Amino acid sequence: MASATFWDDLLEIQSLDNLMAQAAQQITQAQDRLTALHQQKANQQATLTAAREELAQIKSALAMAEQQLAELTQRQTTLQNNLTKITTTAQLTAAETELAALPAKISAAEEQLLTLMQSQETCENTIAASTNFLQGVEKSQAMIQQEVAQEVAACQNQIAGWQARCTQLLAQLPSNLQHVFKPVYDRFRYKQPISFLHDQHCAYCHYTLASEEVAIINKGESAELCLNCGRLLAPESSQPSLH
Repeated sequence: MASATFWDDLLEIQSLDNLMAQAAQQITQAQDRLTALHQQKANQQATLTAAREELAQIKSALAMAEQQLAELTQRQTTLQNNLTKITTTAQLTAAETELAALPAKISAAEEQLLTLMQSQETCENTIAASTNFLQGVEKSQAMIQQEVAQEVAACQNQIAGWQARCTQLLAQLPSNLQHVFKPVYDRFRYKQPISFLHDQHCAYCHYTLASEEVAIINKGESAELCLNCGRLLAPESSQPSLH
């Protein structure tokens, strides 16, 4: 049948468009790989910066806590040494009261110091982990960028070849067929502009056609559109076999 030629061409166009869509998705996925890497790098850099700032604050607090503990300990020693030198009852009572309160204050200061030291260790571990990650990224980033660039270039070359073939096929379609197909192609490109008959239905949207319409379409001699979804309807015999 002479008309089979244009159906072959139309279906090849749709097939090539599907390949181009897959290649474009592959490009996006490759570029997303770089984007994710850059985001991870930025996140780790932010974590590193925050940890360094926190560590500086902790070290400052540690110095103050150490000084406070030293002062409390020294005060305890001074009071104990001076108890025998006190001459008045009021002074003795005040010294004993202060001495009685100091162990709790010293214990609280020691707990605060321990907590700060633990926070310092956590911060230092975070800094080490982020630094190691960023050093690893620096080593692998150039290689990943090269891999992505090669993958993108290969896909773009494939797309260019397939697009050239599509342009050729579109140009060689009869003018009357171009007039029918071009608007459908522009509207549904990459979204299956060509559907098939399946029994008496459009395979894409399942719209039911009249027997007369089915007979005309299955002759394969004209380009008819589905009245429901607007796609070009190919004869059932044109559908590729699943086996």
